Amino acid sequence: MRECKQVIHGDYVATPIKNAFNHKTAYWLSKKNCILAVYMFTVENCSSDDVETMLSENGIQAFVNLLETKLNHNQEVNSETEEQKTPVLDATTSQNQSLEVGDFVQYMNCGRLMLVDINTDVCPVCEEKTLAWADPNNPEISLSGEELAAAGYELLDRPSYENTR
Repeated sequence: MRECKQVIHGDYVATPIKNAFNHKTAYWLSKKNCILAVYMFTVENCSSDDVETMLSENGIQAFVNLLETKLNHNQEVNSETEEQKTPVLDATTSQNQSLEVGDFVQYMNCGRLMLVDINTDVCPVCEEKTLAWADPNNPEISLSGEELAAAGYELLDRPSYENTR
């Protein structure tokens, strides 16, 4: 029976783990501060030369590449499943006709998407009269912040909105 020991390669470690069911030892590669590990090989299925080759710097690097590919794929999947909301500036004021809804518009001069007071036709930021309805399929629509959120938008105050631009 050959001696199995951990092999450290930078932030990565190849660790031998004995399987409780078949009593074989497999090497697994893990990364510092990471909970994901990848299977490398089972010692009993390899010759001594194969084990030595797979635990060499070049051999481990191949498994490092595999682990990083899996980590990057998981990040891509997570970012794809996270809901991306389009920012909308909440430019409604206490002068609005309604306490609950505003006009959902886009100003062509500055490009800002906004929820403004009902019947506003001048941009409260750039002071130009270049309004277009944000949703051409629903012109002159008045929405609440909750309705915008349900449609994939995020209603933001001015400093937060400007940080997204």
